[in-house]
Amino acid sequence: MRGYIADLFPYKGELYDALPAGGAISRFGVGHDSIDKAKATARGIHVANTPGVLNNAVAEHSMWLLGALARSVVRTDRKMRTGEWTPQQGMEVRGRRLSILGFGRIAQDICHKAHYGFRMNVVGFDL
Repeated sequence: MRGYIADLFPYKGELYDALPAGGAISRFGVGHDSIDKAKATARGIHVANTPGVLNNAVAEHSMWLLGALARSVVRTDRKMRTGEWTPQQGMEVRGRRLSILGFGRIAQDICHKAHYGFRMNVVGFDL
């Protein structure tokens, strides 16, 4: 085995023993907390990740959550399941202000989707 694609679970010594010097462990997504970087480096194993690969997925998920919040999806679902359903109008997000705290790559993706897709007024703040 020359390389390993890691997930979120911590890895024990067997993985590092199975990989030769010059091998690689790559973590899908951002960060590599599940990998003992000191142990890997000591054995000559390269450690990498794939930053940015999940940006769009997280931004899309955020927009779906925003839509669910604006349309009271969870509350309406709960009321329907208990037989207390009353029509809920919800609200439109077009023209509303979306404030984003922290303006990294994912937040910028959300900003783009909100502004161009939903015509929202977006305000971003970052230090």
